[in-house]
Amino acid sequence: MSEPTAATPRSPSTARRPALRFVVGVLLGCGVLFGWYYIRGTWATKNPTYPSSPEDGVTSVIVLNEDGDKEIRTAVVIPVSVENAWKILSNYDEWERLFTTIRASKTEELDNNRYHVVSEVMTPLGTIKLETIVTHEKIPGGGYRAWWDAPTDELPLNRGSIRVTPQGPEQTLLVYTVLKQYRQYPQFVVYNTLLGHQKDLVGTLRERIIEAAGEP
Repeated sequence: MSEPTAATPRSPSTARRPALRFVVGVLLGCGVLFGWYYIRGTWATKNPTYPSSPEDGVTSVIVLNEDGDKEIRTAVVIPVSVENAWKILSNYDEWERLFTTIRASKTEELDNNRYHVVSEVMTPLGTIKLETIVTHEKIPGGGYRAWWDAPTDELPLNRGSIRVTPQGPEQTLLVYTVLKQYRQYPQFVVYNTLLGHQKDLVGTLRERIIEAAGEP
């Protein structure tokens, strides 16, 4: 009877190959995820499309505006007339109720449809205190717009607007635009965070406007 043949031991380099392939796979996967995350937070369209009915839900997209700046526009159609929607939105006493991010707000009416608004705002990147001059405008052809430009030490770029326009009988297209730049965070991280945050915020705002419109 022949003697059993001893198994040939694997070389150290052969034994390390599965672990090396695993590490390379993980690194490649992380690279792909980072690339997707970076593109999502930087790619912008010049021709955004907005919802056409309440059933379309909320859309949020980065837009390259006419000045070459990238801003986030979040839109929804609300089954409320534009006059009613604006009456609710322009009542600053209701802002703590309408906006889930506002924890305190004080307003002083100035002249020429301008309002001095001081508020504490919760953001995904921390709570900030904002002192803002909000200007109201009537849009030719129907609708209204409120806009502000309120830079701070933390937010050297902080502009935004809320626009409401008629979208058929008893329906309003609301577009909430923000342009933000945090001093301590990369822009693609800020916009990735805001894309989801603004969508949730506007979805809640839609429900609260509908609720307020139905109150006596």
